[in-house]
Amino acid sequence: MNFRKIAEEAGLEEREVIEIVHLFIQASASDLKRLEAALRQDSVEGILDAAHSLKGGAASFGFKDIFESARALEASARRNNLQGAGQGIRKIRDGLDAITGALRTRLATGAG
Repeated sequence: MNFRKIAEEAGLEEREVIEIVHLFIQASASDLKRLEAALRQDSVEGILDAAHSLKGGAASFGFKDIFESARALEASARRNNLQGAGQGIRKIRDGLDAITGALRTRLATGAG
C-alpha cells in the first residue's frame, strides 16, 4: 500500500493519510466485532448497520475489497439472507489485516 500515492491523490500530506487510515482501522475493528456478534445472534439489523458503516469507510479510501464484501453483506441482509455472511466477514477481516500490516510496515520502516 502506497500511502504517499494515496495522499497525493487525496490532496493531503502523507502523515494525514496515515492518521486517517489508523482511525479507519480502529472504527472498522469495532464494526467487525459488531458484524461477528450480529452473525452469532442471527441479527439481520446488526449486520445491516455494521456492514453499512464499513462500506462507507472503505469507499472513502478506495479499499475496494472491503467495500465489495461489506456491500454484499448489506445486500444479503436486506433480503433477510445471512447465508454466506461468515465468508464475507472473513474477507473483511483479511482486508483489514492487510491494511493494518501495511500501516505497521510503513510506520516501522518509513517506506511509502
